[in-house]
Amino acid sequence: APHALTTPASSPRLPPARASPNMAPTLKLVYFDVMARGLPLVMCLEHGGLEYEAKNVLRGDLDWAAMKASDDAPFDQLPVLFVDGKPIAQTAACAHVIGKIAGTDGGDDIADYAVSSMLISETEDIYKDLAKGAVTQFKELGDRAEDNKAMWAEAFPKHYAMLEKLVVAGGDAFTSTGVSVGEIYLWSILHQVSLMAGGAGETALGP
Repeated sequence: APHALTTPASSPRLPPARASPNMAPTLKLVYFDVMARGLPLVMCLEHGGLEYEAKNVLRGDLDWAAMKASDDAPFDQLPVLFVDGKPIAQTAACAHVIGKIAGTDGGDDIADYAVSSMLISETEDIYKDLAKGAVTQFKELGDRAEDNKAMWAEAFPKHYAMLEKLVVAGGDAFTSTGVSVGEIYLWSILHQVSLMAGGAGETALGP
């Protein structure tokens, strides 16, 4: 089941320098109070050293129906990141924007920028498989048992094998910093995968 949106105690290492709040635009994140797609953006904002305002729909911080009726939810979905009042939808797009503002997108290092961008896209593929086969408080396993089995036995091991090839040789990171927005984004979803794993995911996740 989805967990409340909180920053995990065990998280990736912090970047060596934090962005200056005076140079950053005003940021507001609107989300539902579950990890899901909200956690990656919270982690990207936190590890980017950015100040932001958080609005939680399920806690009554705002009227979701009214928000959808306005232009503040471009695709009728959450989370939405407001940058100087302008709504940015789609979680991956929000992550790219956060990385650009915080300077954690790889910057002028083309290799780091490319890998960080690839990790965000790959994370979206992982999340699609997770959404297809995982059990949540909103979806019973039911006739999706085969999807769940395939998720642990086939989909995730394939993702992990491809990711391992991208890890910097002899290291434990994908980029030269190890804290690019793509790496934080990926970690946030894999953290949720590990929480859901239990016995079913032991083989896929490894020791």
